Amino acid sequence: MTMHQNLGDRWPSGMPGMTEPDRRQPAETIIALHCSGADGSQWKKLAAAAGQDIEVITPGLMGSAERPRWTGERKFSLLDEARPIADLIDSLPEPVHLLGHSYGGGVALKVASLRPQRIRSLALYEPSAFSLLHQAGDRHARALDEIEMLASRVGASLCNGSYAEGAGAFVNYWKGEGAWDSLRADVRERLINWLPNASLHFHALIQDGTSLGRYRQMDFPVLLMQGEHARAPSRMIIGLLEGTFPAATAAEIRGAGHMGPVTHADAVNSLTIRHVELASRPVAVIDPLASAA
Repeated sequence: MTMHQNLGDRWPSGMPGMTEPDRRQPAETIIALHCSGADGSQWKKLAAAAGQDIEVITPGLMGSAERPRWTGERKFSLLDEARPIADLIDSLPEPVHLLGHSYGGGVALKVASLRPQRIRSLALYEPSAFSLLHQAGDRHARALDEIEMLASRVGASLCNGSYAEGAGAFVNYWKGEGAWDSLRADVRERLINWLPNASLHFHALIQDGTSLGRYRQMDFPVLLMQGEHARAPSRMIIGLLEGTFPAATAAEIRGAGHMGPVTHADAVNSLTIRHVELASRPVAVIDPLASAA
């Protein structure tokens, strides 16, 4: 039976807010990290599509409906988000397949840098690893400026009280002009309340210190997905990662944009499950002496 665990405000062994996952042993485990502004339920279709031997665990990230906001005792960093996921992985008996979308993709990369030996495979959809644009130098400066301008606009709206304007700018950037106005009033209200988290996420993603070279040491299979209509910063990040991970495969989802895991869930989930299945297969070892005989 496929198990979909939305761990949300429950934590693994000894940590406030996350219980240990079900100890029945599926063949494979996917830990799926949602985008900024969403929660673990983003991946419910993936859980439904996964085979009977796959467990899908969907922990809520900080500031989601399932997790408390950042408490503010120090500057927020990507490490603060990644540590609990690394602890969750440590609580499981076998290595896991890690999946992340947008902010969740940036967190997934940070987790992989902390626990590379515990990752069986990695799948990312347009990960918002904006610090890589800074590391890449002048040829990616315009894309980084684009993101920093959006981050500044969100931050300014929090300072001057124009929360709806800031949330609208965020949504329209990633989903296209007019997307904010097309949302239901209750969804807009939820995103306005969530807005302080967006500013924290931008800061953490832009300031993260993980070097691009760190990923050259990770030889597990990596699937890099982007939408046909991906924004330039997302395309550049995918390109940087594709040229860095030793075992990377890139895929483009026709007709999709940044929110492909939601709008084109079937295509994204199908690619992800296939990636997990291939990564889980034992490597056949051919005895050259036996074949010669």
